[in-house]
Amino acid sequence: MLDYMDYVQRTFETATGWHRDRGYANVGSGGALACSSSRCPSGSSCRLHTRATRHSFNTLDLASWGNVSGALTYLYTDCAAVEELVGGSEAVRLQHATETFRDVAGKHPTTYHDAAKQQNDAQETQLEPEDANYGSDPVALHASPAASHPAAQDARQCAWPHSLYYGRIYYPSSTLEAMIVRRCTPFSQLVVKCISSATPAPTPQFNIATLYWQRDKDHSFQEWILSSNDALLGYRVLHNYVGGGSKFNNSLYNNSVLSFGFEAWLGLVSLNPACSVSARYATHAANTGRPLTLTVSWNPLFGHVSSTYAARTTTNTAFTAKYDFNIYSIDSNLSFGCEIWRRGRQTGLPGASVPEKRPARGVPIEWPLDLVHPSVQTQKLLDDLTHTFSASLQKLDEERSIIEQFENNFNAANFTNVWKMSTSLMDRNLRVLWECKFKGFLLSMGTELLASPSSDQVANTRKPFPIEIPKQFGIMVQYSC
Repeated sequence: MLDYMDYVQRTFETATGWHRDRGYANVGSGGALACSSSRCPSGSSCRLHTRATRHSFNTLDLASWGNVSGALTYLYTDCAAVEELVGGSEAVRLQHATETFRDVAGKHPTTYHDAAKQQNDAQETQLEPEDANYGSDPVALHASPAASHPAAQDARQCAWPHSLYYGRIYYPSSTLEAMIVRRCTPFSQLVVKCISSATPAPTPQFNIATLYWQRDKDHSFQEWILSSNDALLGYRVLHNYVGGGSKFNNSLYNNSVLSFGFEAWLGLVSLNPACSVSARYATHAANTGRPLTLTVSWNPLFGHVSSTYAARTTTNTAFTAKYDFNIYSIDSNLSFGCEIWRRGRQTGLPGASVPEKRPARGVPIEWPLDLVHPSVQTQKLLDDLTHTFSASLQKLDEERSIIEQFENNFNAANFTNVWKMSTSLMDRNLRVLWECKFKGFLLSMGTELLASPSSDQVANTRKPFPIEIPKQFGIMVQYSC
C-alpha cells in the first residue's frame, strides 16, 4: 500500500504535468517491479493522515515489531490543484492507493500547458470531452469523486513555479528526513533530499544531502545528481520515442513507446565509477487494448543483466516475470509475480461509468472544381480513394477506442481488494500480500514463506539452513480524512 505522503507527492506531479515514468530511475518500476517486488508489512502498524489546512498534510505512524516505534510527517505544497485532487481513504480508489502495474505507453509527454492547449483546441473544434483529456494521468481523473484533470481548471491555479516541502522524524531513533521539490518551469524541477541521524554512540551518525536537477523536454528526460556521500556525481538520460504501427504490428494505432537511456556515476573522493544502460518497450495489443511492457538493463562493470516482462492480461489480473543473470559469476535468478483484483458494486461516483465506443468521425474531402463532373473512370477512382481513407479512419478510431476503453475499465472499476503474490527460484520464497478497503480504512496484510531445504542441502552446508516458516508477517491499517 502506498504511503499517504507518496500519494500526495504523486498527485502533485500529476497536477503539474510531471511524468515520473519518463525518467531513467523508474524505467522498470511501472511494470515488473510493481508486481514482483511487493513489500510485506512487518509486525503491526497504524497510520493516521489528516489535512491540517488547504495546503498542508500531517501523518502519525505507530508500529510495533519487538519494540514500539513511529514517525511524524509534515507536507506542504502551494499548488492549488492538489487540494481538489487529493481525496481521503474513503473516496480514493484502491487501484490508485497501491503500487500496481502502470500503463507506461499511455503516458505521453504532455505537460500542463500542452493539456490546456488541447482542451482549448477541443472547445474551438467542438470535440468530445474524452478527446481533450486523452493522455492525461488516470490518477488525476479518478483520485477523488470531484477530481478532474488540471487542464480543465483555470490556468491561474497552476501559475509557475510550484513548491513541495516534506519532513519526517522517526522515533525513538531521532532520524530526520527532508525533501524539497521546486517546479521551476513546466519542463524542469529541482529536488533536494536530506537525511540526518543523531543516534547516540556507538551507532555511527551520518548526514547526507542529495541534489537532483531534472529536465523533461523534447522526448528526453535528463537528470544531474550530486550527493555529499563520497562526493558522488551522476548523470542519467532516457530518450522516449513514441511510435506507431510497424512491420511486426499492422495496427494503425498501437500507442507504443520505445525508451533507451544510460546512467554514469563517479565518486570524486574514492574515484569509483559505475554505469548501466537500459531499454524499455511499452505497447498495447490492438485487438484487446491490453498493455504490456518489456525492459532490459545491463551493468557492464559488474556484469549484471536484468530483463522483465509485465502485462495486464485482463482488467482484473496482471502478470510479470523477471530474469537476472551475471555474466561473470554465472549466477541467475527467475522471479514471478501476479495480481488478482476483486470488484465490488459500482458506487455511481463521477467517472465510474465507462464511455461507449465512439462512432468513426468522417473527414470531409474537398475536391477541385474541375472534378465536380468527373468521368466514369475518375468517379470510380474517387470512390476507391474515399472508401480506402474511410476504412483506415474507421479502423484507427476502433483501435483507439478499444485501448482507451480497456484503461478506463480498470481506472473506473470499484475494486474492493487485491491479492499480490510473488516468488523467486533462488530465494525459494513466496510472498503473499492482501490489500483491501473496508469502511474507509485501507488494510494491508501479508506474509513471506520460505521453503524447507532438502536433506542434501543441509548435509552439504557447514551451518544448518535456518528454517523460518513464515519468515515475517504483518498488518497495516491506514485512514485519512
